Order: sequence, then structure tokens, then C-alpha cells
Amino acid sequence: TGSFNVDNTPLADTRAARYISQLKEEEKAKERYEKLGASIAPYGKTMNFARMLGELGLQSSYAASETDCQRIIDEILVKVASKHDNQSYNPVIRMKDVKEAALVEKFESFVACCSNISEQEHPLVGCLKEYRFETHETRNVVGSSAKPDGVFYYRGHITETFSNIHVIVEAKKQPCGIHIPNQSLGQMAHYAQLVWESQPTRLFVPAIFLNGALMDVLLFARSGYWRVSLGSFACDTAKNYTAARRILLDSLSRLFFLLCQPSEKFGHFVDASSIPCFLKFGGTKSDSSVSVADTPGDDCVSIESRIDREVAAHRRAAFLFDTEYRSARAVLKLSWTPVNRQPEGALYDILHAGNVECIPKIFKSGILIANFLGYRLEYILMEHCGRPILDRFTDEGAHLMNRDNLFSVAGSALQSVCACLLQAEKAGVYHRDISAGNITVDQNGSVYLIDWGYGKALHTVSDRVKSNVKNDWAIDLDKLTRNEDARDGMTGTMYYMGIRVLMGNSNRSIFEDLESLLYVILGVLSCVSTGRFAADAPGFEISSNLKSAYAKAGIMSDPSNFGICFGASLDHCGYGYLVRKLYSLVFEQENNYIGFLLLRKQPETRTMNHRLLKEIMGDNLYGRCFPSQTTTVDSSSSNDMAAQGQEQRQEQVEAAAEERSGSLLTTQTVVLVPMPIAEPERTPATMATPLTIPVASKFTIHCPMPTSGADRFLAVSGDKCSSPISPTPIINRNSSALASGMVLLNVSSSLPQTSDSRKRKADREYDAESKASKSKRTDSNVSLESNRENNDPVSNA
Repeated sequence: TGSFNVDNTPLADTRAARYISQLKEEEKAKERYEKLGASIAPYGKTMNFARMLGELGLQSSYAASETDCQRIIDEILVKVASKHDNQSYNPVIRMKDVKEAALVEKFESFVACCSNISEQEHPLVGCLKEYRFETHETRNVVGSSAKPDGVFYYRGHITETFSNIHVIVEAKKQPCGIHIPNQSLGQMAHYAQLVWESQPTRLFVPAIFLNGALMDVLLFARSGYWRVSLGSFACDTAKNYTAARRILLDSLSRLFFLLCQPSEKFGHFVDASSIPCFLKFGGTKSDSSVSVADTPGDDCVSIESRIDREVAAHRRAAFLFDTEYRSARAVLKLSWTPVNRQPEGALYDILHAGNVECIPKIFKSGILIANFLGYRLEYILMEHCGRPILDRFTDEGAHLMNRDNLFSVAGSALQSVCACLLQAEKAGVYHRDISAGNITVDQNGSVYLIDWGYGKALHTVSDRVKSNVKNDWAIDLDKLTRNEDARDGMTGTMYYMGIRVLMGNSNRSIFEDLESLLYVILGVLSCVSTGRFAADAPGFEISSNLKSAYAKAGIMSDPSNFGICFGASLDHCGYGYLVRKLYSLVFEQENNYIGFLLLRKQPETRTMNHRLLKEIMGDNLYGRCFPSQTTTVDSSSSNDMAAQGQEQRQEQVEAAAEERSGSLLTTQTVVLVPMPIAEPERTPATMATPLTIPVASKFTIHCPMPTSGADRFLAVSGDKCSSPISPTPIINRNSSALASGMVLLNVSSSLPQTSDSRKRKADREYDAESKASKSKRTDSNVSLESNRENNDPVSNA
């Protein structure tokens, strides 16, 4: 009371607000830990101490030092439970009223006793002195808001950040049984994720988990986490100390052995005691080696300049570095992938064997770790390919002076990537992860398609290439391809996934990559004039896979306005015609929209329209992709051209007739509503057949719009009209129905009414008014069936 801040606010109020804000942050953190723990819990497994030593290659080392470890622990364990000094460890603790801080303090005293042992008498202690233990119960780790109970830092590092942490220590006063609570597990997984993001040379992140008097070590690897029980590190009362001393001797000996291991044997695949600056790679592709170098050299690459990329708590991970290799600018990629997936370096070998364009040149590649708990560590040293196309559009899109240049970049990217995908298919590879981050543009304007880590080698790869890959990489390509087939419906970036991929189809084709390319181009064009990716546009809205698939199928049904639903205006884009042709290539067959057919889980039925491909890529690119088809187009293309000419002539006839008849057009809104009715036996060609609607005040018809497992029920209500229904749906982009996949159609009369039809219409209206005056009715509902029964000439027509 009586104390004020500089701005005259009471000091007590400021402290209260800060305290309340802190409580809110803690609640948010608990919710985040709970969610993360629930997501990683299914990937948790247990193993015994012996198996962990086998996975880490430490069996012989432990067998040689087990006796020395037990002798050291026997020396520091007190003979009498009440004794305590700096040279001995007293494991007795009253567990009834114990707090987490007391457990951490007891653990800290054990580490201090081990560090005080003479290194000359016990050389094993020398590695333990390479680390220092610090508590963080009341202070954050520098550069983050995390407060682990304790951490081991590398003594050679100066700053106390997550990039310098060796082992994490977390304590909970309640002992855990078989299952670790999600909040506690998520908390440790979050700390491990921060270590993974900061230390690319990690093999796994160890966390010592003190739960009550028990002690576990958790290995957070890419495959999940592995829990290893070490035993007890304390006993409840002095009465139980004598009986528990033998158990404590074994468990503390195991802990001491692990803490004395160097970083390259416990947590890293290279020595990380000092911050590594250069890495040197050697060996063959199937059995590569890596070591830390202190000075640069011809075969050494720097890892000081890191390219930002998010690293998840588990599963796949990739670390990218902007570096140099033999005076050439290069990119080093360290990637963790499951052992049953195809190595990215092997896919690049297949692509280069097929002379595929727009892919990076590979300097060196190989497998560093063939299998660690189900994951493989691979490295690729490749040429630098510029910046991701999305980064360029977000940086330059806000300036109108850059608009024409960005349109040119988008058109070039569309043509180049389209050609690259077709050449890759010919070589026997699908990319399966086309995104705005995987298409890059360098300073010269050259376009590259990178990150083939989710790619798949097809069964069409030539025997010669398969043999070379098997000899170089020591893998069975056919076996891995069969495993990749089962994951066709699970790979991709959510924003750019195709309809069939979102529906979970496991028989992928080249059209899925082309569809993703279409969404990428629309995404980067949304940045023009705003400098911001239109993530809130209906086409990019992320919800469930099913909802996203139906929404895209509905949006893409409008060939004129689909770009607006992705935040892109194609009318003002100089290369908008290329986007529309790519749309026709992916979503139209024989001039019919087939987007709703993609919602069905069935094999791919689309055929490639080479006429459109040639118009998209140009003669030069098309000739390099299809040398044998440069002068001819297939029969389907000829049919498409004939149909297009027929449509143009029909439009001219209708326009002339409309001009003679005057302005007699009426417009109606037609809403397609999903209905659970049986699937009709119709073909996509029925969509192009116009339906002539008879004169009626209100009527109901069924529209042949095939979709996934259900027909579409078309309800029409309005004034009298006589017009065919356009087979092409028109999307109302402001409607909220887009999110649920509902389609809005625009119905307008496109044929004029003749003088005879107007006369018959006037006669019917006069008869209707006469009947209404006699029966005192003001309205009349006429159905299609009643018109046919009355032999109405318009209905018959």
C-alpha cells in the first residue's frame, strides 16, 4: 500500500495482474502438454536395460565397467542411513510428504557425490565431468518459456539454451505405473522437441523421469519414445534402507554408467561436447560415415547456417543447412525416414537416370544410420535451388510494380513443374508432396521441384535402374514400392491435397500431383497485391479430410470463378489462361466436369489430354516430354476440338435467336442438396444433356449429378419459365454452403420463346384465371407428370 509505478498505477495491482497472467500461461501450457502427450502416447514402448544397451551398442562397454560402477556407488552410499556429507549420498527420503523440489534436490546431491570422485582412481568419472547439472524449477531456459526441473548442460558450451542440453530431468511426486499421465508425458515430449529443433545431430533425446522413489529413462526418438526402468534412486524410511541397499546399488550403477557416456554414444551420432561447425562425409551410399571437422576442407561442409524448418516431436524430420561444397553453394539435408520407405537419394538416382528436368544436382548422398528403432538417417548434399516460390510471392506480392513479374514466375513454374512431373512419371517416380515450399526459383528464374522424400518409385522403373539402385543402396526397391502403395492416400501437404487423396484413395496417379500443382499456383497468386497467403479462403480452409474434399469438389465445379474461392483473380493475370487449361486437364473429361466423380473410392479413370498438355507446356517442353507425339494428337484430342467447335457454333445460333426474340430471359437459383438416395446408373455424359423444363409455377426434378455414393436432388421453385438447365454449376463464392460441399447452380433461359409458344402461354394463363375465379383458388401447382398426361406440347418438346 502506498507504492506506485511510474505510470501512477498501484504496484499491488501490477503484481496481481502479472500473477494472473502467469496462472493463465500455466493453464495453457498444461492443456498443450495434455494434447501432446495424448498424441505421442500411442507411439510409446518399453524395453529393458539390456536391450537399450544393445540398441546403443554399449553391451561390451557396460560389461567391462559394471564392476567399477558398482564399486563407485558402493563407496558413495552411506553405511548408516542417518549419515550425510558432501562425499556420500543418503537415499533416505520421507515419501509421504515429499515434493518435486525435494526429489530434484536428492538427485542433485547424488550427481554432486559422483562428480567429487577422483578421476585418477576411477577414469570413468572423467566423461561425467564434461557435463554440469543445473535446476530450472524457478527460471526459464534461455530463449524459451520452458522450465524443466533439471538439465545436464555441456560444460564446453557457454549459454544455457536448448541447443546446449545433454539430458533432461523431470520429477513428479507420484509414482507412475504402466502408463505415464498425458500431461507429464507431454511436458517431457515438449522439452525433447525443443532439443530436437536445436540439435540436428541428435540420435535421440534422453529424459530421466523421477516418479516417486522410482527412476526411468525415456528415449525420445523419431519413432516415438522408449521407456527403460532403472529401478529406485531413494527409499522411504531408514527402516527399509538395509533391505533396499542392494536394489539401490544396481539402479544407481546403471544411472551412473549412462551419465558417464560421451555425447556421441548417448544421444548424438557425432561428438557434440563442443558445438560442431563442420561435418565430413565418407563411405558408400549404403554405408556412409560422418565425423566432426574443426577446419573447413574440400570434403567438409559447414552446418552453422541453418534453414528454418519445423521439427515435430516424433516421426519424420529433416534438417537443412545453407552451405558450400567445393566452392559451390549447396544445401545439406539430414533426414529421418522410416526404414520401410524408399530413400530420397535413391529416388534422385532414378530421376537423374531418366534425365528429368527441374530437379537439383546431387553432389553426395548416402545412409548414415540404417536402422535406429525403426528409422533411417540419410544425408543429401545438393546444389542450392533458390527460394521457395511462396516466400518470393509473400515478400514481393504487396508491391503492385512486381505484379507482372510475379505472374510470369507463376506461369513459368506451372509449365516447368508440369513437365517435370510428366518426365518423372515416365522415369517411374511420383512426387506426392507438391507444395508451395517444394517449388523453388533461383536468381536466374530457373524453377526446381525439390523434396522428393515422400516420393514413390513405381513398378515401371526399368530393370537396369533397379539393379543399379539395389547395388548402390542395398535395398529391395520392389518391396519398398509395395509398402509405398499402401500409403498413397496419406502423403501430401493439407492445403494442396487433391480430392482423391483427401478421400483416402490408395491408387494414386499423375493427376493427383497435377491437381496439387493447380492449388499451389492458385495459392501463390493469392499473394499478389496483398503479400499474404489466403489461408482463410474457402478453398484452403483446413477441416476434416472429408469436408475438404467435398468443398473442393463443389468449388472446382465452376470453371469461371473457382480461382476467387482460393483468393486468386485469374481475370487480371496474364497467365490465367494456363491455369484454366490445367484446370480443364485435371477436372474435365470430354468437356464434362468430373470433380464429383473423384469423391468415389475407385481406380483412376482419367485419361491424359495431350492437346491441352501441349497448349500448357508449349511445343518445346512438350516435345522434350513426348518426343513421339510432337506432330500428332490422340483421337480424344480431336474429338475434344470437334466438340469445342460445335459448342461455339451453337452459342452463336442461340445468341442470334435471343437478339431477335428480345429480352425475355428470367433467372432462377437452383440449390443442390445432398440426399441419401440410391446411386443411379448414369454416366458423366448425362451431365451435358440439357433438360427442358415445362411451364409451371412450382416443380421438382432430379438432376443427374453423380457424386460419391449418392445422387444429387435438385429442388427448383420460382416463376413460370421455359429454359434448359446449364450442365455447368455456377458457384456463389459468398455462400457458406461451400464449406459443406453444397453446390449452387445458376439457371437462366438461353433459348428464346417463339411467337407460338407465347400465344399458347397467354391462352393457358387466361384459362387458369377463369378456373381460379370459379373455384376461388389463387394458386395452382402443376407437376411434370400432370403436364404429360394432358399432352402438353411444351412438355412433349
